[in-house]
Amino acid sequence: MGMTEKCVFCCACCCVPLLLIVIIGGFGLSIAEIVMGAVYLKDCPREELLPIYLIVAGVFGILFSGGGSSTARNDEEKPNYARMICSSIISLFLLSWFIAGNVFVWRIYNDYDSTKMSAENITNPRYCNESLYQFAFADIIFRYAFFGLFFIIIIWSWCGAMCWACCRKDIHVTVTV
Repeated sequence: MGMTEKCVFCCACCCVPLLLIVIIGGFGLSIAEIVMGAVYLKDCPREELLPIYLIVAGVFGILFSGGGSSTARNDEEKPNYARMICSSIISLFLLSWFIAGNVFVWRIYNDYDSTKMSAENITNPRYCNESLYQFAFADIIFRYAFFGLFFIIIIWSWCGAMCWACCRKDIHVTVTV
């Protein structure tokens, strides 16, 4: 096995398990979002769109948990512009929906009541189920942490790839000179 094959094998051994953990974890989180949103659908009059946010985020998470369809193509194939446009529109929607979820969660941060009925036995308009809110809050924080970690890994990988490419050039130049 040559040096290139060893590098490919090593990358596959490191990346495939990590990718599987991310996909399975994302799928599990999506199921949990749908369940929490559906169970507590009417249990947050303070922010009625909070359970809807969780349900929609969960459904899209399940639909795209595998990363969508493959974008790999042969050099002979023409790029599929319709797929690229649809993917871009869906990505913009998901970004917009994430921003909306932030608004739904942070707008009522420390400004909701977890008591469903008031003393007069009237439904409290400031009520939001504690479990629902805490789950949505944790979901948002988890996504920020995941995006940050993903960004750091991408930058780290890019730097490593650049170093590896520079080292290979130096070796190649040294051998040919």
